[in-house]
Amino acid sequence: MATPVALVAYLTEAGDGAFMREFFLVYRKFCSPLQLAKLLRLRFLWYLDQRDRVGEAKVEKVRDGVASVIAYWVDEFYILDFAPSRDLRTFLIAEFLNAVKDDPRVVDHARDRRTIRSLRKRVRTADSTFKDLRAAYERALPPTVSASMDLAAWTHLLRLAVFYKAVRDDLDRRLAQDGGGGGASPAPDALTAAISTTPRSFRASNPAVAMFALAQSVIASTTQKRSSSSSSRTRDSALVPDMDGPHESSALAPHAALFAHSAPDLVARMLATKKSLVLTYKPDVLAHQLTLIEEWYLMAIPWHELLTSAGTARAGARTNPVQAMIARHNDTTAWVQTEVCSQKSIDDRVKTVERLIRIAAKCLALGNFSTLQQIGIGLQQSSVDRLKGTWKKVSSQDKATFDHLKQVLSLDRNSSALRAAIADRLKSHPGTVIPPLPLYCADFEKLRAVWAGRSTTNINLPNVPVPIAIPVVPWGKFRPAAAQLTQFLEAQRRPAPVPRPDIPVEVFVGCYYLRTEKPDEIARMSHECEKK
Repeated sequence: MATPVALVAYLTEAGDGAFMREFFLVYRKFCSPLQLAKLLRLRFLWYLDQRDRVGEAKVEKVRDGVASVIAYWVDEFYILDFAPSRDLRTFLIAEFLNAVKDDPRVVDHARDRRTIRSLRKRVRTADSTFKDLRAAYERALPPTVSASMDLAAWTHLLRLAVFYKAVRDDLDRRLAQDGGGGGASPAPDALTAAISTTPRSFRASNPAVAMFALAQSVIASTTQKRSSSSSSRTRDSALVPDMDGPHESSALAPHAALFAHSAPDLVARMLATKKSLVLTYKPDVLAHQLTLIEEWYLMAIPWHELLTSAGTARAGARTNPVQAMIARHNDTTAWVQTEVCSQKSIDDRVKTVERLIRIAAKCLALGNFSTLQQIGIGLQQSSVDRLKGTWKKVSSQDKATFDHLKQVLSLDRNSSALRAAIADRLKSHPGTVIPPLPLYCADFEKLRAVWAGRSTTNINLPNVPVPIAIPVVPWGKFRPAAAQLTQFLEAQRRPAPVPRPDIPVEVFVGCYYLRTEKPDEIARMSHECEKK
């Protein structure tokens, strides 16, 4: 147990880089950015007051520690904490750094003056650099949207626009050729112009600044295609799916900006024929496309929303990227059951189960633990598990493969086998892991419950006349959360996907718009398959 004051004291004295990263990943759960800035200011000024008592060496250590913490904070988290908060920027610059630079205790010491001068320059540079990005954000999004998408989340969307540009252009082109309504992809001129006017040193570390023009084009083209699809739907509403229904969110939502393609004719044809994806295409092809889509859902989540939204994720909700990925998880699980139970022939059911097992094994080989878990859960649901006659005919090799997959997915010891497999994959094949989001959500929900029952303690702060109540932080519970966020960030460090024009576009569309039935209908179909 510790208090925010004690954590800041350790942060500024220990010189522990690992602790600093952990702290800045999770501190917003127990301390606001403005409160942290005030604690750092108190820490800096208090040791200046104690120079004669504690000695120059101690003062230098704390002063350098505070400077290192502020520099790291500004460099790594400016867009998340400082850019959207005028109060925080004003306090750090005007009430802390500008005020301290004229303090006699600083003026009389050359090293203190250099430290404050360096920090002021660093903050001013960051503020100037992000000013254009803030202006673009305010121009691009109406107030109703910006209220639910902060600057950091919007910037994350801009990165995705470039990250997936090659794949998106390829899909747009092939959907247009198929008559699916895909429009022309955004011209790269706006991106090129934006990059050319951005300082080179800043481009290297913050490419998002150069992406807003392209992202606006992506959003505009997506919105235009949604409008064109509305007129197409009127031709045959019985066959064309509702593209504004649960399978698609707002065109401005981060998780919908890439895959909000308007392909009503193509989707209608596939749904009308009720063609089985699993029986039509090879397992490795389906595994690749499912991994591509799952990767998008993973990459669409800004890491800071994972900690704040994981506990609120619920079935069917798609109002933010975390909830969208959870909904995708549930959709895929239902799709697995639908694929198996919709086959009236026992031979087709056996073949479907075998192919689903092979798809899951391919996903494991690709590092896609998310789809692996979805298929594993789907095959172990009662609607599929009860089909004893079907499972009896599944080949021994596929049964052995499934037994191995179940060991990886086992819930024993808090899913220790799955966690170990993810950690090993991150070490051996970095940039190829898609972790199952429910695993993180469960961990963060436990942290939320612990924090809800927190206690407080009264402490005395310098220059504060009365004791104040501050929360007691169970740091032992927050450290695992920081480790999970670190692992999540490592999973997001991956190379941009490469288009696969050799895979029919129908595979992508079918994998994205999964054909699922409601639980009652799945149960009915399962009973019809084997009535015992």
